[in-house]
Amino acid sequence: SSGINAEWPLRPGDDIFSQRRVERALLEFDGLTAAGPDGIRPIMLQKGLTQIRQEFATIARASFISGHVPKCWTNSTGIYLPKPGKTDYRNPRSFRTITLATVPLKWMERVVLWHMEVDLGIYKKLNKRQYGFMRGASTETALHKILQ
Repeated sequence: SSGINAEWPLRPGDDIFSQRRVERALLEFDGLTAAGPDGIRPIMLQKGLTQIRQEFATIARASFISGHVPKCWTNSTGIYLPKPGKTDYRNPRSFRTITLATVPLKWMERVVLWHMEVDLGIYKKLNKRQYGFMRGASTETALHKILQ
């Protein structure tokens, strides 16, 4: 997970795709996480990190600046998992979808997320009543606030 802690490698003002950020972002992945449609697992890139980090940073930086993501990074695979306890598996709502994206895309997303959290301080700028997509917040958190 990318929680902020005492070993947090980012400092405000760092290059978004600095060597330090790029390395840390890839190394935080569980190496054996499922591969996307390209068949590449994080461990494959982690093993070659010293050979690919600069090239990755160059591509990711250009992608971020241009707003264009390399087409081969945008492919994904959807997997449908049955939800436990459902009685009718002919109903689509009895399944949960998991999308397996390519590791380079997830790698870049992690670096950009850190930029938003650290450099831009995004969590300080959000409304206090924002609960969706927030670390440590959930539907239960929102309901608890309403019922107080």
